Amino acid sequence: MKDLVLFPEKSFFKKGLYVDLTVFFFILIAGVLVISLASLSPEVHFFVVLEIFLFLWVLVLIVVSIIVLPLFYLWVKSLQYIIGNERIIIKKGFITKIEQNIPFKSVTDFMLQRTIFDRILGIGSIRVQTAGQNMNSVSGFEGILHGIKDYDSILAELRLRIETVMKAVDTGAHDNKEIDVRHEILNELKKIREHMEKENRR
Repeated sequence: MKDLVLFPEKSFFKKGLYVDLTVFFFILIAGVLVISLASLSPEVHFFVVLEIFLFLWVLVLIVVSIIVLPLFYLWVKSLQYIIGNERIIIKKGFITKIEQNIPFKSVTDFMLQRTIFDRILGIGSIRVQTAGQNMNSVSGFEGILHGIKDYDSILAELRLRIETVMKAVDTGAHDNKEIDVRHEILNELKKIREHMEKENRR
């Protein structure tokens, strides 16, 4: 089977925008509630608190727009997934390049994750779990294939390749057992032959 080379869909970056907008919205709602409560106190100047909050909110919006979003865009552009016959390779990082190799032999499970934004954009993330996964990982998964569009077909392809690898491993183990048995038989035949030669010499 040929290697499959995948990249996240462009809509995966849109997901980041949607998440940021949602965070800004909740910050705005929380700020409005705080200001409303503060306005009940006669000692607090309502418009002063409102001006301070709006300034901070706009400042956060500017910082995220200028710094965070471009960095997230570059990170998304750096993502590449290679599904080979024996392993999954995840390439990521635009400053520090990281190449993560996950052998199919160590994979124990896959999990498809689709948030509300994923469902809106028609994408999903496939999480790869291994037997020797990193215990320090909060997610408990060895690697993640973000922003996959044809997630169902990719998931089926991954499972097919794992089955192929596992069958090859089982066949190899079976062949090794047969080889060991043959060696034992040959050794026994050699012993019998040596014993017969000794008897003939007598």
